[in-house]
Amino acid sequence: MSEQVLCKDCKHSFRKFVDWMAHGSASFAYSCRKSYKPEHMEPDLVLGSRKVAAKYESCGVARIGRPDRDDRCGELGKFWEPKHKVGLFTLIKHVS
Repeated sequence: MSEQVLCKDCKHSFRKFVDWMAHGSASFAYSCRKSYKPEHMEPDLVLGSRKVAAKYESCGVARIGRPDRDDRCGELGKFWEPKHKVGLFTLIKHVS
C-alpha cells in the first residue's frame, strides 16, 4: 500500500493571497495547477451565451476519484510531485 500524499506538499498546489487571508490553511483554500479550466462560452437559452472566465479547480475537487475523468489526480494522487527535496522519499514510497 502506498503512503498517503497530501496536496499541501505537492508542487502543483498553491494559494492565492486572497484565499490565504480568507481561509488560512483550510482544505478549500488550495488550488491545483494541473486542473486548469480555460475560458469558454457557456450557452444560456434565456439570456444568451456568456463567457466563463478561466480558473483553477481546488485541490479538493481535483482529488475526487472519478473513473470518467482521466485529467484529475484522484484519491491516489496520480500527479503528485514533492514541493521540497524532503518529499523525495515520500514520492519514492508513493510510486513503488
